Amino acid sequence: MSIKRTLSKVILIVASFLILLLAIFLTQKNIWANDLFDYLSLFSLVIILDFMVYELSCPGYKGRNHLVFCTFPISRWSVIILEIKYYLKRWELFVFVISVLFYLTYFYFLSNTRVLPVILILILYILQITYLIIILFLVKHLFNIRNSESNIKNYSSLFISFIILLYSFSDKSKIIEFIFYNNPISNGFLSYLLEKNYAFSSFSLIILFSGL
Repeated sequence: MSIKRTLSKVILIVASFLILLLAIFLTQKNIWANDLFDYLSLFSLVIILDFMVYELSCPGYKGRNHLVFCTFPISRWSVIILEIKYYLKRWELFVFVISVLFYLTYFYFLSNTRVLPVILILILYILQITYLIIILFLVKHLFNIRNSESNIKNYSSLFISFIILLYSFSDKSKIIEFIFYNNPISNGFLSYLLEKNYAFSSFSLIILFSGL
């Protein structure tokens, strides 16, 4: 196993452990759902970082260099689906998602008792993380980004910088704050928890980002 492939596993396992510690020891000091969105952005940053390391380390037979074209004719959409499938099948990603779902559940029940809302929250977060992963692969193919080390790093850095800048300046401008809470790659699917009228705006941004 290469160092980079090991690093990809380490990133998600360490992040999962830290999220569990965060849920158990620090959420008591936080306010639901105001303090939730900072951490949702952080979780998205972990996924993007993992995506970058994964793309730099995964073998060609998993679609990284499109070696499937040498085997049989296949469409670009099939290649995208193949790459996403291999990415999602990793056990360490499953562990990370479970840790985030635990965090959301634990944090929610510190100040709430109803069960149905938390089920919806967990489903929406799974959709959000899936949406982020699909967007990462779709945009990579849209701009025909090759899997060279510099290209993948630069591409991933754009997403990371975008989320960090939104977080850093969200308290400086109402417009930036609105984009931060409705940003579909980090907070948009759950923004309704903060304000009900965010439900429509975040859904609109999700459709816009999807290119529909």
